[in-house]
Parts: sequence; structure tokens; C-alpha cells
Amino acid sequence: MEQNNNNNHISQSSFEFVGVQTKETVLKTKPQGYYSEVFKRFIKKKSSIIALALIGILLIFAILLPVFYNFDTTMSEPYFKSARPRNFLSSGNYTRTLGLNEYYNLAGIGVATQFDDSNPDKSIAITIDDSMGYKYQPIKSSKNVDVTFMGLSRSGKEVSIDSYTESGFVYMPITFAEWHNIRKFEIESGRQVIYPMVDRYSSYVNENGELRGRPSTYLQNANYWYEIKDDDSMPFWASDANGNQKENQYIDNYLKFDINAPLLEEDRAIHEDLLGKVPENGDIMLYEISSGSASIVVRVFTYNEFVYRHGVEPSFWFGTNNEGQDIFSRLAYGLRMSLLLALLVAIISLIIGIVVGSLAGFYGGKTDLYVGRVQDVLIGVPTIVILSLIFMHWIQTGAISMFVGLLIGFVLFSWVGYARLIRTQFFRYKGNEYVLASKTLGAKNRRLMFKHIFPNSLGTLITQFALAIPAVILTEVVLYFLGILQLSNGQSTLGVMINEGAAFMTTAPYIIIFPVVAFIIIMFSFNLLGNALRDSFDPSQRGK
Repeated sequence: MEQNNNNNHISQSSFEFVGVQTKETVLKTKPQGYYSEVFKRFIKKKSSIIALALIGILLIFAILLPVFYNFDTTMSEPYFKSARPRNFLSSGNYTRTLGLNEYYNLAGIGVATQFDDSNPDKSIAITIDDSMGYKYQPIKSSKNVDVTFMGLSRSGKEVSIDSYTESGFVYMPITFAEWHNIRKFEIESGRQVIYPMVDRYSSYVNENGELRGRPSTYLQNANYWYEIKDDDSMPFWASDANGNQKENQYIDNYLKFDINAPLLEEDRAIHEDLLGKVPENGDIMLYEISSGSASIVVRVFTYNEFVYRHGVEPSFWFGTNNEGQDIFSRLAYGLRMSLLLALLVAIISLIIGIVVGSLAGFYGGKTDLYVGRVQDVLIGVPTIVILSLIFMHWIQTGAISMFVGLLIGFVLFSWVGYARLIRTQFFRYKGNEYVLASKTLGAKNRRLMFKHIFPNSLGTLITQFALAIPAVILTEVVLYFLGILQLSNGQSTLGVMINEGAAFMTTAPYIIIFPVVAFIIIMFSFNLLGNALRDSFDPSQRGK
């Protein structure tokens, strides 16, 4: 008792605390969920940003840019076949080597476009040199070269050609109402569409004083507006007052009104309707009357005739193909359809795969057995065979559209991959303790399947979904490129356009370059996106 009393008198200052006194620290960081961490990992990757940027460019090109574009897929201009791209990087010109005949014929287009029907005297004394630099002159520059033809070396020209004006003139039947509309357009716009007719049916006297008839090419080609030599289609050059030949000055052969020719009353009425009077003797004619017809034949300049019909100048950003169809609008349409098809196939296949794979993986037994056998059968059937049968029996007969047929064909096989993936994940997680605990507490099967097990496979599914889109587009491109599937009515896909451009790789490579570049961007961007998603959802990367 005494010892205890002594201890009571010991002061606390006599004691020394040993050890480190610690305080409980408060965590300053907020808890971070799995998906928020996935998102942060995803946006930190350069590859994911590049993939999203490329996909965004494709969507803008396919959906937004066509709204501001002047032409669509229904346009088909036979006079602008293989027109080169005209945009802020390209003028639409191309280089080609011509013989002298071709050079003079092509240069003649630029000379003829300077004719003014309100001032006929302006049509004479115009040389090739005078027409150079003129807006509608197809030849933009030239230099002398030697060309080889049938083993012989001849003089020629290497020229830069404007692909939008080289088609020149064509003969075109139009109605009387159309005549008045065009003439009104010419007055309002200052652009001449209708040019003088050529005296195609007359004979001429050649250099030797012999009477010769016109060759068939001269009668049909509206670009021949001048006198030519019958042996090689070289133009006759005009001569001065002393009889000396002028260099590169054409002799025109325009159709002139002959007052001595018989004039039918119905033709007189047509003249008065079109011109308000009967032409005077020697007037240059801008049309030919077809007796007994409600139309006339005129010679139009294709460039300005295009402006008359469309209200804008021909300027195709990606050029035109061999059918005169605009590549830009067709490529945008093809991309839109391909991306929409691939996206729908991926979504529908994902839904079917989730439902079927979840049932097979959760219940197992006979359900899993039956589903597995169906999958084995579908995997063993080539996709191309089924799509070909759908095309022949349903699409070609008009029972369903091409888009619906492809959708059915792709979905028929695409869901199998999702189902197998989901089945594997269910077998992996359905025996875990937290699932059994939830089942013990009375959770229903639907809750167990889609609340506790299915979220574990979501990352893998998203990656599979991203990779399925380029896979569908690749198969579609191959089918169209091989000609197994065919489109009509001006429709297009990447495969069709690549197939069309393959025949012109040497003469007009731009026809195939643009769809191939679009296809490469699709494959690269979606595969890059799939790899980025796979790495972002990888559980082993958590916390890094």
C-alpha cells in the first residue's frame, strides 16, 4: 500500500514519451471510378486523339460538306468526262503531247469562242496567237516537241490543256421555247451559249481545184468550224490581199442564209418566231430547221451551256470519272452509306450477340450446346456466298433494296463474334463470390446477368465494336470491287469507285486516288481507335 502511495506522487514531467506520435491523415484525392479512369487514359493517348480526328474529318466530309457543294450524285455530264480536279490546289489542267492536227483542232475551239453573234465581223481575222490567254482557250501553254507515229518522227506540241473547255462545241436539238430561254440567259449573263452553225453539207474545192465532199468526222464534230484539207484534216490558212498565206489564221465555214433557196411557209413562221423576222441574204445562221419537227438544231459551247443549266461554272473539286459523274459527291455518298451500313451492322450484331451470348454463358447446358452448334454452322459458311445469294434472289428481283440486303447478310454472321465473347466472360465471372452472394440474397437471374456479370465484358465489347466497323466496310469494298455486287441509278460505294478507277490508273489516276485514300483513312482510324480502346480498358493499366 505504501509503494502505491509513493507512485501517486510521481509527476508526469518525470516521464518521457518514446516513439513517434502520428496523426491520421485525411485523403485529399477524390475516389476515381473505373470508367472515369478509362476515359482519362483514353484521352491521354495520342493515337486515340488522331483516330477521333480522322473519323471526325470523314464524318464532316460525308455529311456536312455536300450541303455546300453545287453538284450531287445524279449529275452525269457526257461533255465533261474525266475532267481534272479543280479546287484551291489544282486548276483542272493536264499535260499531253499532240500532233499538229490535234493541236490546231483543239486550238480552234479557243478561236471560235471569240465569235460574237451580235457583231459577225468580229469572227474574221482571228489567229491562234490572238486567242491564247483567252478564258475559253483549251490550250494554256505549249512547246515544240517531236512525236513518233507508226515509227516515223514528226513535229508536235507538248501542251497544257484545260479539261473543262476541251470538249468545245456540240450539235444539240432544242425546242423553240428552249431557244428563247437560252437567248434570254445570254443577254442577262453576257455568256454566249449558241454559236454559228457550220455549212456541213456543202462541198468544197481543194487546192488542186477538185470538188470534194466533207468527211464524216467533219459533218458530226461541231468543233470543225473551218475549212480543212480532206487528206489529213489540217485547216486551210487564210491568205492576205497578195495571196500570201497567213500563219495560224483559220478560214471559217459558217452556214449563211441563202435568199435564193426555197423557203417554206412553215420555215418562215419558225424564223419569225425565233428571230422576229426572216434572215437576210448572207446572214450567219445560228440554227438549222428540221422540216416537220418541233425542234431546231443548234451548235452550243458546252462550258457555257453547263452554266445555263446549273447556274454555276463547272468546277468539280475531285474531278469527274469516265462517265462524267462528279467524284466528290459520289465519294461523300459512298462514305455515308458505307459508314451507316457498318454502324447499323455493328449495333444490331452487338445487341443480338449480347442476348444470345448471355443466355448461353449463364445457363449453359443444352442452351449453350444449341447456340454453339448454330454458331459453328454460320462460321463454316463463307460470307461471300450468302451475300451473293441474297443479291441474286432478293436484291436483283427487287424484293428488297441493296442496303437492306447487305444489312441482313452482314448481321447474319457478325453477331457470332459478340456472342462468343460474351459467353466466355459469363463462364469466367458467374462463379465468383460476389455473384453467388447476390444470388443467395435473392437476386433474380436478369439482375445477376446484366448487373453483376455483364459489366465485366463491357470494355472488350466496346473494342470489338470499334473493330467491327472497318471489317464490314472492308468486306463491302471487296465485294463491289470484284463485281459480285453491282449498283445502279448512279449510286456509289468505295468499292464501286475503286473498281471504276482501276481502269484509268495511268491516264486519270485521280479517279482511283480519292476513294483509295478515303478507304485507307477509314481502316487506319478505326483500327487505331480499337487499339486505343483496348489499352484504355485493360485492367492491368489501372493506376498507371
